[in-house]
Amino acid sequence: MKNLFVAAIMIAMSIPMIACDKYDDFGSMSLAQSSPKINTTVVSIYPNARVVDIDRELRTYEVEIIDNGVKREVILDLSFGWIRTETEVRHVDLPEAVTSRIATKYAGWRIDDAKLIDTPDGSHYRIEIEKNDRDRTVKITAAGEII
Repeated sequence: MKNLFVAAIMIAMSIPMIACDKYDDFGSMSLAQSSPKINTTVVSIYPNARVVDIDRELRTYEVEIIDNGVKREVILDLSFGWIRTETEVRHVDLPEAVTSRIATKYAGWRIDDAKLIDTPDGSHYRIEIEKNDRDRTVKITAAGEII
């Protein structure tokens, strides 16, 4: 009787896992079925890209790619339209105008993280800075204009 009970529990627990193969947490079709459209969109923007991972969020797809050796995260809407691409940038690779503007405007703050944000409307950097126990995010153009 105990074995029958354990078997029933295991079967009941496997049903949601089987359902996950076809539908994701949000009830829409699986990423496997969406990936051809995602690949088409990504390749139209980054022709040499290789898709590494796809995550479905509530309102977006987050597509991790390798583009000419550079890791990027492409954010698409649920209709597979391009919203933005985020690329991690090392501090030493930031344009001089960006680093000097941050040093001038935020004296005493340290750059913690930097990303290049590309959108259909243009590009900017999103710089996370910190000082003591405070954090701040600065959006700045390559020319050093804070936006």
